[in-house]
Amino acid sequence: MSARGPLPPVLAPVAHVAALGYALGVRVHGAWWAARRGADVGVPVISVGNVSAGGTGKTPFVRWVVEALRHAGRSPVIAMRGYRAHAGRSDEAEEYRAMLPEVPCAVGADRVRAIAAARAAHPSIDCAVLDDGFQHRRVARALDVVLVDATNPAIGGAMLPAGWLREPASSPALAEAVAPPASAPVGAPASAPAPASAIASAPAPVPQPAPASAALDDPATLATLALADEAQAWRELALRWNVAIGEGEPCTAVRQAGLACFRSGGGSLGLLRGLSRPVLLVLRADDGRRVHALLVALGDDAATLQAGRTPLRLALPELARRWRGEYGTYWRVPPGWAPGDSAGLVRQWAEPHLARALP
Repeated sequence: MSARGPLPPVLAPVAHVAALGYALGVRVHGAWWAARRGADVGVPVISVGNVSAGGTGKTPFVRWVVEALRHAGRSPVIAMRGYRAHAGRSDEAEEYRAMLPEVPCAVGADRVRAIAAARAAHPSIDCAVLDDGFQHRRVARALDVVLVDATNPAIGGAMLPAGWLREPASSPALAEAVAPPASAPVGAPASAPAPASAIASAPAPVPQPAPASAALDDPATLATLALADEAQAWRELALRWNVAIGEGEPCTAVRQAGLACFRSGGGSLGLLRGLSRPVLLVLRADDGRRVHALLVALGDDAATLQAGRTPLRLALPELARRWRGEYGTYWRVPPGWAPGDSAGLVRQWAEPHLARALP
């Protein structure tokens, strides 16, 4: 998914005007509900949602939450609006009914009424899980979970329809917890995103002193200063975490220090600002070769790259011309984590939050 929204580029001017109106409506809606208490539906509510259109793994995460609640002896109901719902049925509800046949689903735009109807039909219900509930502020909740894919360019983009954001990127601060997408294998190859929480929770890398020489402003020097060897670039990035890597495959070697490599081809400047750490960029030299450099500073007008001890200052338009979104970074892995263990990480993350919300 690119940072550009669902409309074609030719409609960009219209999209940006519409996005301003949409953003104003979201702010008014949020302020209105911030001054009021949500409706008490009679049972504790866990809301699972996101701030951007598109997939962040809500369905598998909701399924895991429901299964965890049932394992703890609870009797949950799944509440959702239901796209094009009719007579309490929708595609999403039927998917949940197929996965969790013993769990009732409450379907309807009025989720307060839908949950009440479900409780009347199933008196054993003692908690509710809202699917896509972050924007549905009418219902009071014991726990508000927002799934964020920080590696998606949409998260650093504009509001709908100029971008993909349904809420400002700062909105997750309103939630009690920002969770890793349940379907995303942590630290997996570039085809699968690393969870936002894993990136956000990693301690900041150790800063290194800047070279005494002045930054170079001639982009033609990029071909001679940047690193053609990707492995060497990863080694230099590791030094900023106070980890020295010898010969061999860097992403294997850093595991001994509790780190893991993450690669993505969907970066944006907004995303890199949000990461707030040095990253490895894959750039295109004038002759078309792939070269590598560390991004060590990102200002309003220019970026500072570094390869070895030599800095290179590039204006942001020049960086945009040479960078196609490929980047890499390290993140600090949780204790006991193993590559591909997304389910284990989700359990480790979610269990204490659920315990606090539903004692």
